[in-house]
Amino acid sequence: MFTMPLFDPPVAPALLWPIEARWPPRRARALLGRFQKQWPELSYDVDLAVDVINAQAFLDQGVRRVHLYGGLIRHRQVGSAGLAVTLAHETGHHMGGPPYH
Repeated sequence: MFTMPLFDPPVAPALLWPIEARWPPRRARALLGRFQKQWPELSYDVDLAVDVINAQAFLDQGVRRVHLYGGLIRHRQVGSAGLAVTLAHETGHHMGGPPYH
């Protein structure tokens, strides 16, 4: 079960790479793999179809998850460094102590 950001508007389509573009998810998955290797006790995943600029750290039936949304991954002005900082921030919610959400 994934949560959906309630208050984030979708990104204007002109600012997003098409969902069919191969390199934005490939770049995100490469970063996710590095984080997953470093913190195997967390679960990292993406939802390319949700066009909001957001990421979340949450608990799902005892599993600590970090979730990236498609508007962040596919945004034309968010590079690898922006995704890495976002992943570090969300990972910190789990690894840094309360609050975990």
